[in-house]
Amino acid sequence: MLPDRIHMLARDCKISVEGLEYRGNISVTVSGKSCQRWDSQTPHSHSYTDRLPGNASEHKNYCRNPSSAGSPWCYTLDPKTRWELCQIPLCAMDCKISVEGLEYRGNISVTVSGKSCQRWDSQTPHSHGYAERLQGNASEHENYCRNPTPGMEATPWCYTLDPDTRWELCQIPFCVLDCKKTREGMDYRGNKSTTISGKTCQRWDRQSPWTHSYTNVLPGNSSIHENFCRNPRANEADGPWCYTTDPNTRWEFCDIPFC
Repeated sequence: MLPDRIHMLARDCKISVEGLEYRGNISVTVSGKSCQRWDSQTPHSHSYTDRLPGNASEHKNYCRNPSSAGSPWCYTLDPKTRWELCQIPLCAMDCKISVEGLEYRGNISVTVSGKSCQRWDSQTPHSHGYAERLQGNASEHENYCRNPTPGMEATPWCYTLDPDTRWELCQIPFCVLDCKKTREGMDYRGNKSTTISGKTCQRWDRQSPWTHSYTNVLPGNSSIHENFCRNPRANEADGPWCYTTDPNTRWEFCDIPFC
């Protein structure tokens, strides 16, 4: 039932920091300006009519992120303001969408070794400078695992209540989404295991019928990815794919819809 829950939440919140997957109905910017329709060129002309999934008219004047900006945005109806970001809240889920889990807003509050987390608005037993770096007020994040350090830590973490252990990583499971939020789909963790032509995928921890070097490239143990469609390397493919069990077809793309 997790995918249904995520789609329900995604109507009014985003499941990643950038919100590439956001399909909600918020249509005002951070400063309160009304959004221009995506199928309109007035008052601002643009080239995004054909870059949104489906027909641009379906997206009306809702905030979207077709340009990999920092958050969903829109062109505005103010002739003097071409575009602005929108304030889209993050969904609260007890799973992460990305490897780093920058978007994680769940309630897990213990580390990989079972230590209880210190509150982010506390400086005891460990002092730190992250109280101001978390989105919103630090007290809202209580003692939940978070990752306020993009590019530095591999997954959400926390300071611990153990005076002898300053901080530890947390074990946050991946969300299971049967859709991708980017064209490349490196975030895809769904269970589709057939290619666009209907061929069955080969398991990633197998070397038969096709040998390959991806066993240790996928996050975690390759066995947990079974024979599901994945895109394990950036800039190498335009979408999730798999090796096939057909001795005559080494690999094929999978048909994974956008979230």
